[in-house]
Amino acid sequence: SGSDASANLHRGTQSPGSQPLCPLGLSLSAAFDDLSLVKARSMISTKTRGQFVRYALVGLGSNVLLYLVYLTLSFLGIGHKTAMTLLYIMGIAQTFLFNKTWSFQFAGAASSAFIRYVAVYSLGYVINFLALAVLVDQANLPHKWVMAGLILFMAIFFFVVQKFWVFR
Repeated sequence: SGSDASANLHRGTQSPGSQPLCPLGLSLSAAFDDLSLVKARSMISTKTRGQFVRYALVGLGSNVLLYLVYLTLSFLGIGHKTAMTLLYIMGIAQTFLFNKTWSFQFAGAASSAFIRYVAVYSLGYVINFLALAVLVDQANLPHKWVMAGLILFMAIFFFVVQKFWVFR
């Protein structure tokens, strides 16, 4: 069992049939039994996992499309901050509807949720703009990679805020 394996891990003994993890005699199976990934997963509700999957699908589709448009606008000579600004506005309008109705299945007042949504994305815009100004304009990092990293970081931030504030 998991507790026996955990005890064996701490005593340095192996479970039957397991492979040594290191010269100290720690077993690979005991090490994996002691991980708390299963515990962490069980702490997140099925509803939240479903919301996150739907949110991720909306975000993935939206961000792939918007990133391709960003690259196209950049190729056409539009500055990276101008392109980000245009796409940000498009993204807010596009994702609000999908996240409200599908990701979070929110039945509350759309107008107040939209105001909160715009407020959150306005903060996100400032974070994006400042990150581009500092990381691209000052640190001379490639704007394509900075923007890709920002998309990932902001996705997690936006999910948490939407779940607990925008669509509460």
